[in-house]
Parts: sequence; structure tokens; C-alpha cells
Amino acid sequence: MEGWKLKSGTVKHHYFSEQDLWSLFDHFFSKASKTTTYKLAFMRALSENLYNTTPKLVISYSHLFSSFSRLYWNLTVKLGLKQTLRHKHSSKVVQIINTFHEHLSNQIIDFDSLSTSKQKDLVSTVQKAGKQYVVGAVYGDMQASIYSFDNSEECLQFNPVFYGFLQRHLETLNRLNNYEFIKLLEQANEAEKIRNIIEAIENVTKRSDLTIYRNLLGKLDKQKCFYCGKKQYLTIDHFIPWSFVQNDQLWNLVFSCRSCNSKKSTKLPTQKTLECLTKRNDNIKKNCHDDIVQEKMHSYTVTRLKDLYYFAKANGYRIDPDL
Repeated sequence: MEGWKLKSGTVKHHYFSEQDLWSLFDHFFSKASKTTTYKLAFMRALSENLYNTTPKLVISYSHLFSSFSRLYWNLTVKLGLKQTLRHKHSSKVVQIINTFHEHLSNQIIDFDSLSTSKQKDLVSTVQKAGKQYVVGAVYGDMQASIYSFDNSEECLQFNPVFYGFLQRHLETLNRLNNYEFIKLLEQANEAEKIRNIIEAIENVTKRSDLTIYRNLLGKLDKQKCFYCGKKQYLTIDHFIPWSFVQNDQLWNLVFSCRSCNSKKSTKLPTQKTLECLTKRNDNIKKNCHDDIVQEKMHSYTVTRLKDLYYFAKANGYRIDPDL
């Protein structure tokens, strides 16, 4: 049976060498980028949600298709890019997004401008299509090796070997995925539509408004720079850079003054500062009983944060000794 027709699937192979896994990705990229971008978008959603899994590496479809919907909405609506080669019909996901946008009188451009209820409605509808056309297709293209899934349970479980491979090579794999994305978009769109396409693809899912996190941190943490202690001109900073994590996790966000934020850029703070962050997060988990905060902290463990820090270093992110 073709992968996209499957409603569930289990991992068929549990041991892989590094070369086996690189070969799997080579096979995936050669198949995924022929006519439409949805498989590449789902692979990106998987990488963006590595740290939203349970301890058993289970991830809900709601997390995955929230990322997937944000990406597709911003590419299709905000940037006006076609996701399918010109001689092909629009994919079901693009049809859903275009119809949804039309019902909003074409007024809202950025995904983050949608109300929370509208975002949920869109993600729910996209998820239904994704269950039918996307999850099984990617499972099949990756030769039933990277995750098990069950559409009735609306979740998938990473193969631990594949999960570790993603952690070790996340930066390289994201670049390869983006490269295949760009190649297809260049074929599907007119030249004037794809100027600055590389930067657009890299940042298309970056949240434009971190107000909700700023408000939460304001209640939970001392309103001063996490790195130098200044209290003026505070911004929200991803402790481990967004360019690596590509997700907004409360446990990875801190206040930073403009000076430290600019100086840090895409570098990592020191191990000593990492220990300060683990203490802050442990304090939040232990002493804050706010439902929203606990929901935002649900995926946090000290091991997960330290793993993320380690793999960021392994992927080439340098440490700033002054932070």
C-alpha cells in the first residue's frame, strides 16, 4: 500500500548506521521535492518540535500541524508563493488555507495576526488533511524507519535512533531541507516572487510577537537582564538561539538587555549561565501552579535543556565567554 493511504504504521527497522540514515534522507529529498512542498514542510515541523516530545518521544499532531500550518500560511498568504509546480493542481492544504483566507476577507496576512480561536480552527482543518495525505506519505518515503504513527490517536513516536540523528545533525539537515524547498519554490514561482527567498524560508516560522512570553516571564522572573543584571531596555532572548531551536519554549526564554542581546546574537552563553537557567526553570516547575505556565513548561527537563545546549555546540554554535 502507498504510504499516504496508511492510517497507522510501526517502525520496521530499529538499528541504523550514520550512513544508513544519510542515505534515507538522500532518498527522501530525491522523492519529496518533485512536485509540491508538503513533505518538506512536514519534515521541518518534525525538526521544529524535537523538544515538544514526551520522555518516550511521542509528539501530538496538534504540535506538528501548528508548525506546519504556520509555515504554509506564511509562505502562501504572507509571501504569496505557490507550493506546487505550475502544471499541477494546488495541494489540499493550500486550498484549505486560501479558502480560510478568503473567508477573512483577505485582510489578515501574518499567521500570528490570526486570533487564537482562528489559529486553532485552521490548524484543526489542516490536521485533518495532513492525517490523510502527509503523515503516512513521509513515513513511507522514509521507508517506515523514522517514526511510528496512529491517526486515531493523533500522535507519532520517533524512532530513538532517528531522534538522536536529528539532534546531532539538526543544522545540516535543516539547511538541506531548506535547499530542497527553495529549489521547488523557484520552479513553481515567477522570478520576481522569489527575491530574498533564502532568508524568507529560514525565518518564515519565526514568531513575530513574543508578548505572551514577555508577560509570563514578567510574573515568573526578576525583570532584569539574565546575563548582566541591567533593568533597562529589556527584550526577550532565546537562550539557545532560535536559529537552532526554531521554536519558542518558555524554558529557553530569558530577559536580555539590548546590549547583551546584540552581543550574543547567535552565540551560546557559558556553561555557568546554563546552570543558572536550569535553576530558574526548576524553580518555576516546582513553585508556579499557573495552568498556562505549566502547559508551556510541559516538555521541560534538565536533561532536555542540556542536550539541546550540547547539540547546538556540536552543530557549530560558538560560546561567548562573557555571557
